[in-house]
Amino acid sequence: MRIVNLELLLQCPKGTVFSRYMPIVSEGLYQFHSAISDCDFWCAPLIGTEATSYKGTEAQHAAFAAAENDPHVDLSYATTALERWGSYDPSDQFLIYTEDNVREMIAALQKALPANVGVGC
Repeated sequence: MRIVNLELLLQCPKGTVFSRYMPIVSEGLYQFHSAISDCDFWCAPLIGTEATSYKGTEAQHAAFAAAENDPHVDLSYATTALERWGSYDPSDQFLIYTEDNVREMIAALQKALPANVGVGC
């Protein structure tokens, strides 16, 4: 992992996995898509869903509202939509992940999968 500023993030290749970085804390997990300008870019969220944000559709919001009251409602996982970051502060920092870091994340998720299959929690 490396901590970079906005200028360096905008130079990363499409597909770079990153998080927003604040001193000692990282937030979110995204995939860089393309720069729009020297302070704005497109990215795809890798965790969360569009439905949990203001951009979700009315049907998605209704599904989440139902799930809030019923733990048996299974919500789909969507990561296809691009978001415009709109970071206008050149001092913003980001944690970019190497290929090895991403492989470690995948391995950790694969280890977690068998433990959760069929669990009704």
